[in-house]
Amino acid sequence: MTALLLALCAAFPFAACAENPSASTGENGGETPSDGKVEMDLTLMNEYAHENIFEITPTADGLMMEGIQNLKAACSKMRFPILDGEKLSCTFALPTFEEDSEDYLVTGVNMHTKTCVDILLIGQTTERPTAQLRLWAERSPDAVCVSSRITYRLNGESATYDTSFAEEAATYPYADGKKVTGNMRASMPFTVVFDKENLFQSYVDGDGETLVPLLDETKETDKKVIDGMKELFADVQSVSAVFRFSGKTREDLVNEGMTGFEASSCFVLKEINGQNLCTADGRIKDDCAPYIAPPELVEGKSLAAYTDYTYEVKTNEASEAGRDTVLYSSFATDVLSWKNLSYSLVITAPDGSVTTTEGLAFSIGAAGEYKVRVVVRDESGNEYTSPERTFTAADTYRINIEGDIPATASRGSTFRLPSAYVTNADGERTDASGNAYTYTVTVEDPLAMEVEISEEGTITFDRNGIYIITYTSESADGTDERVWRVTVS
Repeated sequence: MTALLLALCAAFPFAACAENPSASTGENGGETPSDGKVEMDLTLMNEYAHENIFEITPTADGLMMEGIQNLKAACSKMRFPILDGEKLSCTFALPTFEEDSEDYLVTGVNMHTKTCVDILLIGQTTERPTAQLRLWAERSPDAVCVSSRITYRLNGESATYDTSFAEEAATYPYADGKKVTGNMRASMPFTVVFDKENLFQSYVDGDGETLVPLLDETKETDKKVIDGMKELFADVQSVSAVFRFSGKTREDLVNEGMTGFEASSCFVLKEINGQNLCTADGRIKDDCAPYIAPPELVEGKSLAAYTDYTYEVKTNEASEAGRDTVLYSSFATDVLSWKNLSYSLVITAPDGSVTTTEGLAFSIGAAGEYKVRVVVRDESGNEYTSPERTFTAADTYRINIEGDIPATASRGSTFRLPSAYVTNADGERTDASGNAYTYTVTVEDPLAMEVEISEEGTITFDRNGIYIITYTSESADGTDERVWRVTVS
């Protein structure tokens, strides 16, 4: 069995903009209005340890995916949020082929004669808890319905159990009898939704207006699984989603007379989180907003007053924030363009003033509570603003510069270093003995040689390259160092 990465099909970069479409040049040099669609990069759907795991074809019914290698599993690099009420939803079809169809394999061996697909949701934490929804049909080629079973796991292949399951160590806990029913012969689409509150939900019978939980708290067996899954996913912010089905080639299926799970090698993905994926030409309207996880404070760090920072958005593969990071988002995602996102911050200061940044650089002013939201935009102009989080900036022992130091300067020019003063965490300029805190200034030229500072506090930039200007203060009440780099040419 092979894993189709639902997550990776959410990773299509594109060239045009849906909400702000660009114009193209017509035959006569004039501009032709864009159709607002984007070009899908289907190669990213095969991105894992192997290439070309799936043969993927855009169709008017959705993305047709057929396993073409005999591989068992892959794992997604893409993440979908299940925090703050966010849900992962997907709609798909499981096509069957009539006996008189050229796609029909051999008599009695349809491509969906038993198991159809596993939907695996892998929690993006160190423990990597897994929720699994298995859909299957009867062996008979005349079967029209799909049944389901739900299990959960922890740490790869090891199962996790509620204490009441201790005597059943040989099997996973599961809730049976719930059905995601629908007509397979008609390629009826199936919708599956997952969130932390309701776990797996679907439109039972394949259609309807109301999502129905596939686990029933009033049933003892279901309740054990509900409690166990909710405990596993309590601290999970996002999941990777894998659709798993066979990677057997059609030739292998015919030669080996395969039935059962190995015979399920075709899948049609129609929609993810509201983004329609049905297109015959590979171009598609990007109408799904991106997502970014809410701001977090790196453990063991704090915001300092009167300090400049750069907010970090971790990549989908990253496990730790950068060394100098204080505030960050654990991931950002978009159904079509998660590698081509832009960001800004909305920061409310203690005095109520609001600053919106361009990019992720931001400055903290006076001490107090700061409210932070992060905004993410895709290349089509779709936008999402994270929930607001509040962080406290404390005053610290610091050097306060009374002036500016330029980023660039001309060779041979002279520069007067700005004066400064030092304050402790209470904002006072003197220590307990009433003495002003002192500081020193050093300057290194591009050859790492110390530059002489005149009695008037001036320096001359004699060489091309980068000069490093450092202000340092150290006392019994604290230390601080501020560094600037000036490029001279």
